[in-house]
Amino acid sequence: MRYSKELSDTLAVITRTPAISSGNLKEAAEIIAKSGALALNASRVGVWRYGAEKYILHSICTYNKERDSFDLQDDFDLSMNELYYQKINNDRLIVTDNVSTSDVWEGISCAYNPNLCAIIDVPVRIDGKLVGAVCVEQDSCTKYRKKRKWSEAEQGFASSLGDLTALAFASQERKSARDAAIAANYAKTAFLATMSHEIRTPMNSIAGFAELAADCNDILKIKDYICKINDGTRLLLRIINDILDISKVESGKMELECVPFEIKDVISRCQSVTLPSVMEKGLDLSVYVEPPYGLQLLGDPLRLYQAISNLLNNAVKFTESGRVQLIAVTRGVSEDSANMYFEVKDSGIGMTQEQLLKIFDPFVQADAGTTRNYGGSGLGLSIVKNIVELMGGTLAVETEEGKGSLFSFEIKFKATKKDLVAEELKKKTENGKRPKFNGRVLICDDNVMNRQVVCEHLWRVGLETVAVENGREAVNIIKSDGEEFNLIFMDIFMPVMDGIEAAKEIIKSGCQVPIVAMTANVMLNEIENYKKNGMGDFLGKPFSSHELWAVLEKYLQPVGVSQDESSVNDSLAAKLRVSFVKSNKNFMTALDNAIKAKDFTTARRLAHTLKGNAGMIDKTNLQTVAAELEIMFRDGKEVEEKDISFLRRELNAVLDEFEALNEENGAIGGDTVAVREIVKMLENINPDVVNHIDGLRETVGCEELIEQIENYEFENALHTINQLRLKGIIE
Repeated sequence: MRYSKELSDTLAVITRTPAISSGNLKEAAEIIAKSGALALNASRVGVWRYGAEKYILHSICTYNKERDSFDLQDDFDLSMNELYYQKINNDRLIVTDNVSTSDVWEGISCAYNPNLCAIIDVPVRIDGKLVGAVCVEQDSCTKYRKKRKWSEAEQGFASSLGDLTALAFASQERKSARDAAIAANYAKTAFLATMSHEIRTPMNSIAGFAELAADCNDILKIKDYICKINDGTRLLLRIINDILDISKVESGKMELECVPFEIKDVISRCQSVTLPSVMEKGLDLSVYVEPPYGLQLLGDPLRLYQAISNLLNNAVKFTESGRVQLIAVTRGVSEDSANMYFEVKDSGIGMTQEQLLKIFDPFVQADAGTTRNYGGSGLGLSIVKNIVELMGGTLAVETEEGKGSLFSFEIKFKATKKDLVAEELKKKTENGKRPKFNGRVLICDDNVMNRQVVCEHLWRVGLETVAVENGREAVNIIKSDGEEFNLIFMDIFMPVMDGIEAAKEIIKSGCQVPIVAMTANVMLNEIENYKKNGMGDFLGKPFSSHELWAVLEKYLQPVGVSQDESSVNDSLAAKLRVSFVKSNKNFMTALDNAIKAKDFTTARRLAHTLKGNAGMIDKTNLQTVAAELEIMFRDGKEVEEKDISFLRRELNAVLDEFEALNEENGAIGGDTVAVREIVKMLENINPDVVNHIDGLRETVGCEELIEQIENYEFENALHTINQLRLKGIIE
């Protein structure tokens, strides 16, 4: 009876404690936990919050009676025992006298606390919704070796602790709502003051320069005043548009279009608008775009542009020196959708965690000093966040004060498969025929499949080709035989010597042959860099035959036309399948060796090459996985085994598919030709030579030569032919 009165008195003391109704949940939880443990003479009492994520309880505080201290415990995963999860969601109390024989605690007591012998779990609910729990725990000891029989008074006391905890939760929610309302009112008041200043500044400028222009007779000064009026008008219009956009967001009236668009166009526009500010501040702007191959995105390009340009403008605004980076890459594709990942990173002022909590609120900047030092209404990030969420994404932020910020989001766009044949037809000449040329072209690319594709396209239009795999080889050929070439196609990223260095060397040698950059990086700043280093034009990868023809026609005079037969495309596709299998059989071994040796430059180059090869054979899943790994190697991020396993699975699936197709269709065949015809085709780097080697298969001793030709090792094959001739094996 006395014990029951002590428990009742303890509850009365807790109830009268101001912390229960003050909204300070941590203070209330500590009072409940300590008072409960002391009154029940229990080992511990813990107060927990049910997380936003399903199944997880987060520790608010736990009072340890033996140590007389408060601790934070690890998150508790309710999914470890489905029966426990069901009971805590449905029961009033979960009373366990002996943990070792309890079905509720089966399989989880050892992981949670191996010394635990008895426990009372009290679910905490508000309006029927689970918000937390109070746990009264008893460890094994002299008095309670294996179990503790909880009395009805003790169970009732524990239940009352749960009720008091529910009051504390409710008080915190009321306080949070009250604080949020006060903050919102303050923010709107601050917004009115900020907007008054922001609007008055351009208005004063417009009115002042208009008055000066009206009283001026000097035409040059009038023009200058009008330009300044125009600048002020544009600034005022941007502010008004921001206000209208945020009002649309808050009223739920912002709607998104769903139209076809090209992601390269959106990113290029963002870059163009930002470039003047970047150049003025002397920053380094890096842009990388990787659109989904063969797919047409459907969405609202204007709102997407608004979101990305806002992030990019902020990055430039808050960065005084260093680098700003914009990335837009494909993360995954299906027949009717594509996941695009966007990232804007800067080396600017960054933010504290406290500032980070406020930046997405309308009318709010990181702090008042930000407005004074950098200007702005504080609407931009709120608009960006809402646009991204309307598109089905989530805007994420990583930041550190003094070191910069990274904003990123991923959006799943609807997509349709591009009708590549239709696109080709649109670009064809009116008579539906392709041009023919005379001349010789040097191809410089480290990717064997890229060389194969370019050489095949050039051979179709009548051009002879010579192919090399790095810039140093191209420079050597040009210095010794430069006058025999009419055009040079130059890849940018290659081992030994890259394309830019090679172009500089070629121009320095006095060679006048036009050089065309052949690369996937075709953003404005990259194109300007190519031109600055002697490459007057560019051909983006992947390219269509008509895009190639358009470049050729700038530098070579067509000598005729021929029919563009679709069967040739089928032949090229078959050759690419064979080449892909041969080139990538040992890819995973090479990648594993590079990773083990921590040679991430080689690992990145391998991933980059595989990405390009996968794009050429229309294997977008493999292309996406390789692209993600390339970015991880480039940025120095840790690559986990699951990432490598995913790549291995995708690559093996493609290799198995192509090997089966190659076996089903047989080797690429053709008529037997004389050795001198094979030599001529090898000298011209004509990939069609693989169609003409059946005659060699009947000749003993030609096995190595056949393998070299099938692997498109043309220079080695020529050397082997000379050796076979010397040995009298072939004539």
